[in-house]
Amino acid sequence: MGRSKETPDDAILKEIYLHDDPAIVATELVDTLTMSRQGIHSRLKELETDGWLHSKKPGRDRLYWLTADGRDRARRVIRRMS
Repeated sequence: MGRSKETPDDAILKEIYLHDDPAIVATELVDTLTMSRQGIHSRLKELETDGWLHSKKPGRDRLYWLTADGRDRARRVIRRMS
């Protein structure tokens, strides 16, 4: 059994949605989410596998961005917080 997720998926999707750019690299989430770089990489891969994110690696860093379903989920999270 894997380690429990201290940071919910919704928190990660919300941070990506609220980011200034449409795509993000994992290291941009380290300070905001207080997670390790390795932990963020792992979680982003899981979110991509689950269909919430897309990614590509055009250079050194992998870029991640929300799928349409990921954007919808992030919007619902933000609405619940209001």
